[in-house]
Amino acid sequence: LSASVGAKSSSWCDVAREIDNASNAMDSPTGDGVREFAKQVKASLKIAPAEIKPDIEVLSGFLDDLSTALKDNNDNIMLAFDAMGNKLNDPKYSDAGDKITAYNERECGIVDTNSSGTTDTTGTTDTIVPEGGLIAGLAGSLGITEDQARCLVSKFDFTGSTTPPISELFSYFSDCGIDPATIGG
Repeated sequence: LSASVGAKSSSWCDVAREIDNASNAMDSPTGDGVREFAKQVKASLKIAPAEIKPDIEVLSGFLDDLSTALKDNNDNIMLAFDAMGNKLNDPKYSDAGDKITAYNERECGIVDTNSSGTTDTTGTTDTIVPEGGLIAGLAGSLGITEDQARCLVSKFDFTGSTTPPISELFSYFSDCGIDPATIGG
């Protein structure tokens, strides 16, 4: 993207397609993926159409904040999400994304798809973190302290699609001072 954003002959639609493809990194975000996506969005401001430039600035600011939260939390996405708190659920970010998506569909023919390639027709934005943050939500739902929830989040890869063996889970509970018999109570 950096080469095409820097070139004066690049059109917004070309850049928007590159950003749309790069946005799939946000489906299973990693520190490097978020930082790269943030760079691409920031670079796109150079040629962004006036109609959506303020929305791209909002998105860029959000990605910068998320990049910082990842850096501060050793690229642990769940701890970074928790550090972001309710900012993740602030409607100004989803509104900006919706405006950018609508513009790109109308002007460039870019249809919003998810990483599986299917069109997103729900018209809704998923909430990433429960009200009060991941740590507080996990602590409340499991009946553990926030320190214990923070410990679990630091050990368990919540972004993966596989669950570790039970023995590993019990090891996490033990390391975090959690008695499995008391969970949920």
